[in-house]
Amino acid sequence: MQKKVILGGIAAFVLLVVVGIYHYVNVKAKAVLAEQIAVINASYAEMASAGLMPAVALSYAEITANYWQDDYQISDLAINVAGLGAILDVASIRVKGFKPGTLADKGEVWIDGVQLAQGMRILLPAALADLTKNLSLSTQYRYQYQSDSGQLHLQQVLSLGEQFTFNYAFTLQQMQPLWQFAQNLTAMDAQTQQTFSQSTDYQSQLRDAFAQGQLQQGDIVLSNQGFLQALHSALAATPQTLELSNLKLQLEHYLSQQTTMPAEILDALQVFLADPRYLKVSFQLTESLTFAQLQDDSVMAQWQTPEQLIQLTNLQLTVNP
Repeated sequence: MQKKVILGGIAAFVLLVVVGIYHYVNVKAKAVLAEQIAVINASYAEMASAGLMPAVALSYAEITANYWQDDYQISDLAINVAGLGAILDVASIRVKGFKPGTLADKGEVWIDGVQLAQGMRILLPAALADLTKNLSLSTQYRYQYQSDSGQLHLQQVLSLGEQFTFNYAFTLQQMQPLWQFAQNLTAMDAQTQQTFSQSTDYQSQLRDAFAQGQLQQGDIVLSNQGFLQALHSALAATPQTLELSNLKLQLEHYLSQQTTMPAEILDALQVFLADPRYLKVSFQLTESLTFAQLQDDSVMAQWQTPEQLIQLTNLQLTVNP
């Protein structure tokens, strides 16, 4: 009996230690996120004092963290501007696959309930203010990196309620240099990371790493349930944005003047402009070209006509199926 009591006591003590460590690590993870936001706010304040930007600050209601499952959430985030108050409210930001100081090969980000704050809407023309009154933006972003092959898969879905959805999925190759750059950046502490991201070295290193990657294939899908029509009406009803409402007519005129674009592509685009409900663009490059080559005029000169570019990308359009 005495042995059972002793063993039971040891087990209870171990359990308390494990639970204590679990909560302690989660608290430390929350502190890391809070520190990141504090560093960002300090950086914004410094740039505002130098006259480089308005006085912007982030605020939030709560941070929750589960370090063991790499799951973090910030609730009721607001973007505030001095003199205006909150200009943008975000119900929640959730990140999975994030661990301070490391870069996971797989991760997801959910941003829900993004809305213009009341103080911002009153600055908009009446038609646009009314359009955005009940408009809430949400997005889900995910990535997966395969270290053995250097392949990176990116996917994002962006939606405005049930009225409008835009999503894409891209597969990229030879992304080892960019991934190494991202790993080095993630390993920095919050202050060093913030300082480096504003330097010229950051821009040049990022550009050099990205230039070596290759875009292999992708899909872009747009689904509209009346939002584009409502936006067009709001723009047309506002003198300041009336010119933007003519974009549809300008696109229709541009397509009507096209003589070199393949008929199947031209017809699909004209159908979508007339009835913008669903558009899917799929492509797969028939030749392996790095991003640096895609920006090189001498390399791209061999694909000058629309037909040649469509053959290079194996472009496929699906409209209002």
